[in-house]
Amino acid sequence: MKNRVLIYLIVIQAGLFSLALTWGKIQKIYWWRDLSFGGHFGSALIIGLILFLLAFGLFKILAKFKIFHIPWMIDRLLYPLALELTYPQMVLLAAISGLAEECLFRGILPKVLGILLANLIFGLLHTGSLKLWFAGVWAFLCGYLFSLLYTHTGSLGVVVFIHFIYNGLGLIYLSRFYRPKGSQMEAIEKQDSAAFLRK
Repeated sequence: MKNRVLIYLIVIQAGLFSLALTWGKIQKIYWWRDLSFGGHFGSALIIGLILFLLAFGLFKILAKFKIFHIPWMIDRLLYPLALELTYPQMVLLAAISGLAEECLFRGILPKVLGILLANLIFGLLHTGSLKLWFAGVWAFLCGYLFSLLYTHTGSLGVVVFIHFIYNGLGLIYLSRFYRPKGSQMEAIEKQDSAAFLRK
């Protein structure tokens, strides 16, 4: 089950990257020429860390007060996925998602649809359930920030790296340091036990 989910996510990201590559060649939007860091590596690392810490603090507060279904999103959706990943798998998932999503949603779509609409689509694709609407809003805001940074620096590599740092730290935190509390933890442990017995 876990490997199937990982493969599913990688296939989706590979599809997004292929779409960005094909679309770029057809429309003559050569986003790959902007993948260098242009001397902004240190700044990208710092921004990635700050963005992760900001998200960590915000989501922790919202989870504490059970606002916007954040406990459900973290405990029932993100945590079980991250828990099963090895470090190489986390690096791979963070890298491919950062590369594929930035190439399409910052490298291609803003040039075709404009920054606002491109990031609205990016936000919508991070939902899938009404319970995840806040995740969509947060993705839109992060995407808009990435678009501004790309415009300012001229480096798509910078926003790819920021996205990688943000996703990677999130996966590491959820898999190695986060633990659901009380009944949520018991429910997840029961699910794991049931899955083990079915093997």
